[in-house]
Amino acid sequence: MRNRPHPFTSKAWRLVWAKVRGRVMPSLVLRTAALLAVLGFAPSSSLAAVVCPTCTLSVYGIDVTAFNGAIDWTSIDTSQLGFGIAKATEGTTFVDPRFAQNWSGLASAGLVRGAYARFQPYQDPTDQANHYLETVGSFGAGVLPPMLYFDISSGISAANVLSALGTWISVVKSATGLDPIIFTGKAIWTDAYNSNLGADLWIANYGAACPNLPTAWSDWLFWQYSGTGVVTGVNDVVGLDVFNGSLEQLNAYARVAAVPEPENFALLTAGLALLAWKRRRVEGRLS
Repeated sequence: MRNRPHPFTSKAWRLVWAKVRGRVMPSLVLRTAALLAVLGFAPSSSLAAVVCPTCTLSVYGIDVTAFNGAIDWTSIDTSQLGFGIAKATEGTTFVDPRFAQNWSGLASAGLVRGAYARFQPYQDPTDQANHYLETVGSFGAGVLPPMLYFDISSGISAANVLSALGTWISVVKSATGLDPIIFTGKAIWTDAYNSNLGADLWIANYGAACPNLPTAWSDWLFWQYSGTGVVTGVNDVVGLDVFNGSLEQLNAYARVAAVPEPENFALLTAGLALLAWKRRRVEGRLS
C-alpha cells in the first residue's frame, strides 16, 4: 500500500534518533495530550496555533534539491511514498541543476509530484513567477498546485513582502487556474504577515507532535516534519513530509483521474460469465 509510513534506512545513530524523534515522540506527546484532556487540563495559550491532523497520517513524501545529487529513482521504494516535491527555481534566473532529472524521475516513479520556487523578496515577483512557470511547464494530472517557498525577508518590510508574494500568486494562479501553496514556518511568517494570501499551507516544523502554524492559517495541507530523513537511492538527507488527508484525497487534489467502476459490477460479472458459458457451448458443438 502506498499510503503507509515509509521505513527509512538507519545508517547511523543520528538517523535512529531522527526516526525516534519523528515517530515515537509525537505519538507519546499525542497520547499525553489526550490523557490531559480527559483529566480536564486545558492546553496553554501558547499552543493555540498548534493544529493536529484531521485524520490518521498515512500519506508520506519527500522533498529534494540539487544538494541530494543524482537520485536513483528506480531504487526508491515508492510503495512507501505518496508524493515527491522538487525544487525548481529561485528568483528570476536560477534553476535547480537537478530539477529536470528529479521532475522526470518523480513521474517515472508514478508519484504525485510537486515543484516549488524559492522566493527572493528583492527581485521582481512577476519575473520570478514567469520564470517558475516556464521552468515547470504544464500543471496537468498528477501535479500538485504551484508551490512558493518563503524563508527570508531580506530586510524588506512585511507589508512590501506580502504585496510581492501576492503578485507572484496572482500571476501563477492566472496562468494555471490553481491556488498556490506557500511553504514556510512560523518563525518566518510572523504575525506581521497578517494574511495567507488565499494560499494553502505547507508548514515546516520539526520535532513536534503537531505543527505550530503561523496565525494567518488555521489549517495545513502538507507538513515537513523533518529535514534529516534518509531514503535508499537518495544521497544526503532529505526533507520528510506528510499530507493532511488520505491517498484518495491527495490524488483528487492533484487531479489524478480515478479508474471508473461499473455502475452494477455484479450484473457485469454475470454477463461476462454468461458470454463465456455460451462460448464454451459453441466451441463444444464445433469440436
